Amino acid sequence: MPSNHRNASESTPLLHHIVPSHVHPDGESGRSGFHPGHFIRVSWRSGSKVAKYVNLLWPLVPVAIILATVTPGLPLVVFAFSYVAMIPVANLLGFAGQEFARKMSKVSGILIETSFGSIVEIILFLVLIVKHTSAEGSSEHGNLIPVIQAAILGSILANLLLCLGACFYVGGLRQASQKFHASISEVGTGLFFIFYNARSQHSIFDEVLEADEHHDLDRSEDLAKPKFTFTECIIALVLSLVLVTLLAVFLVERIEDVVESGVPDQFLGLILLPLVEKAAEHLTAVDEAWDGQINFALFHCIGPSIQTALFNAPLVVIVGWILGKGMDLNFEIFMIVLLVLSIVVVGNFLRDGESNYLEGALLIIIYIIIAVASWYYPNPDVATSNGLANSS
Repeated sequence: MPSNHRNASESTPLLHHIVPSHVHPDGESGRSGFHPGHFIRVSWRSGSKVAKYVNLLWPLVPVAIILATVTPGLPLVVFAFSYVAMIPVANLLGFAGQEFARKMSKVSGILIETSFGSIVEIILFLVLIVKHTSAEGSSEHGNLIPVIQAAILGSILANLLLCLGACFYVGGLRQASQKFHASISEVGTGLFFIFYNARSQHSIFDEVLEADEHHDLDRSEDLAKPKFTFTECIIALVLSLVLVTLLAVFLVERIEDVVESGVPDQFLGLILLPLVEKAAEHLTAVDEAWDGQINFALFHCIGPSIQTALFNAPLVVIVGWILGKGMDLNFEIFMIVLLVLSIVVVGNFLRDGESNYLEGALLIIIYIIIAVASWYYPNPDVATSNGLANSS
């Protein structure tokens, strides 16, 4: 059969300076362009079996949009539907990023995947800072700074405790113990090594991740699954970004009503918001741990934590300054203590280069304890632990 543009492979890019000169074999779809039927089938399949069941929540997306439009007098209902509806949209965003990353080299791909996974968080932070209107009181008075600060630390805690704990626990159920490479678990220096080696096809990280892929218990099944083309990846990313932004606006606009109903600021920012913004990324990491790819799972736990601390948090501060909002990183001592203790615990578990289900269970228990403590911690207008409330 003569070749033509219809059976052209993705290995011939349309934009030579934006897409790579060749597609990684693991991400080659064998097609080009956009095919609606195939797009829906691949989107429904998602990256894992658990993520596929998350797609059952897609009918809630139009319901949330309709409720936000026609029932403004039911803020708690709109918040609940928007909160749950964000999960399948974030899942599509994460999956599209994952499909895009598969077409790159291992290290470059996982960095891109981590960046796409943090887009939901960045959008939520930016919407919160834009909606901030008052420097006094709690969020029910328009002061959203404490919620943003709590969400920043909550995102890091959710990755280091909940996600990492779930990975250790689920992976330990299938294998007695899982060993990971020391270069992956070095949180502090790992970022610089990743950046240094990202341009090399033969870096130590490529070798580690390539070896980890061969330990994938479901590798043959994953490679046989249909994949997105570049065009379909871009369409999925744009669609999910639009919906995530819309749902984030619905969420933030109802935060005052949620706090008035009795949900504390600290619990809202430290627990509720990070759970929904990180849901898709956590599902991916847990699935990788279940398949025996513990190094990939660690990347999805540690990488987003580094990005939140070194990029997302400073970004929202800078945007706040540009908008004339009093955003800072003057965290309450309560939250700083939680973060320090969590880092110490996680560091001890990572030190031996091996994980099991018991360590995972302990990390999850610590996260539950923090969630309970944040529920009973007073709102900023009642008490503060950094001594600034009464300084004036």
